[in-house]
Amino acid sequence: PAAAAPADAAQACALPAPAPPPPVGCCRQAAGRLAAATAAALAVSLAATWATLPFCAAAFGRVSLLAPVVNLVAVPLGALVATPLALAVGGCAALGMAVGGAPPPLEALGGALLALLQRVLLVLDQLAATVAAWPGAALDLAPLGPWQWLLYLVCVLLVWRRGRGPRALALAATCCWVGWALFAAHGPQAPLPLATVPPVAAAAGPLIVRHLAVGQGDATLVTLPHGRHLLIDGGGAIFPGQPDPGRRTVIPLLRHLGVRRLELVVLTHPHPDHVGGLVAVIKAFRVGRLWTNGDGEGGGPMRTILQQLRARGTPIATLAQLPAVVWLDGVRVDLLHPRPPRGSLYPQLNTNENSLVLRLQLGRRAVLLTGDIERRAEALLLARGLAPVDLLKVPHHGSDTSSTAAFLRALRPAAALISCGEDNVYGLPKAAALQRYRDAGIPVWRTDLHGMVTYQTDGDTYSLRAYRPAAACSTAAPS
Repeated sequence: PAAAAPADAAQACALPAPAPPPPVGCCRQAAGRLAAATAAALAVSLAATWATLPFCAAAFGRVSLLAPVVNLVAVPLGALVATPLALAVGGCAALGMAVGGAPPPLEALGGALLALLQRVLLVLDQLAATVAAWPGAALDLAPLGPWQWLLYLVCVLLVWRRGRGPRALALAATCCWVGWALFAAHGPQAPLPLATVPPVAAAAGPLIVRHLAVGQGDATLVTLPHGRHLLIDGGGAIFPGQPDPGRRTVIPLLRHLGVRRLELVVLTHPHPDHVGGLVAVIKAFRVGRLWTNGDGEGGGPMRTILQQLRARGTPIATLAQLPAVVWLDGVRVDLLHPRPPRGSLYPQLNTNENSLVLRLQLGRRAVLLTGDIERRAEALLLARGLAPVDLLKVPHHGSDTSSTAAFLRALRPAAALISCGEDNVYGLPKAAALQRYRDAGIPVWRTDLHGMVTYQTDGDTYSLRAYRPAAACSTAAPS
């Protein structure tokens, strides 16, 4: 009995331990960890955006404001889903090549993985496109000037001295907005005055005419002596599914140059390779005025442009409603064609031959921009008289139905520029047209060979520069 007492005491001590209390605050802790991870990812994306801001401004002309937020979804989807799928597809392809041909099961697996990868990439593309279309999703930034680079370097030093943490991020964000305020003040803001008499004072700067490389199409950016910008046509995709040169070439260049407003847009004629790219340009930039040749509403792109600008209250004028000569920032602009006795267009001419023709002159230097006119329109211009020019924009991309010998003799251009696409389906420029320039001793520059070609003059001297300077100026027919 005495020995049983300790056993009873041991059994009493061995009663089951009370159950642990239910976890309190687990959801709160998980939410806190998720918020911390999200904040860290957002901080990394914000830091990358801020650190690369001047380089994005120089390369793309804009910086996304919503990219740090979108990256919270896009980066995990790309890193954890798209990348493994891509590696798996590549592995299937490599294995099939190693065994001399993929067996049916491997081929089916690779096809299924590739289809899934395409869907994931499509989701990423649609996500980026949807967010980019939101108002205020990005800032258009000009490349940094000396003072802006100095501000940027000072901000980098300040953040580096402060170290990491919320204060450093707040300082970085403040610097971004200060820099944006400086960028937003860049460029002339006053509207472009139209004058019908020559200016009293001399032009304040050079006239710059950039012939853009937009493939098989036409787009010319004119920068006036006071820094205002005119856009004559905007290129355009000829066939469905082709890249839009307005979005791909014209808009990035305008943003790179710091353009915020187009004082004047000119539509030479309503063909898609001239107006199609302007649809995106009109959406991205403010437009002061629009001039057309008066060729009605035209097709889809033309109608879209007119509807958008009318909704904004943008002044629209046809050539018949404008004087024969206007002065823009000291530059004489001759509105040469079409000028029929009645109406806006010559009824006997087709759409190409009714293209709007402009002559730009500063001092004793001049450029002729011809649209897509052909020999009948050239004859009408010759009948009214043509003065010599330094640079001729070759009519109709170098078609053999344009650039007659009489036309070239009257203009006596020092150089000619052909806007055409590399290996285009029309075979332009034609050998016969190039031979006429060769016979006249006129050197020919081509956007398919030289890229963008820039003409610049101070009214006394002029220069021609090519984006691809290594390409020799040539009058040779395309191979």
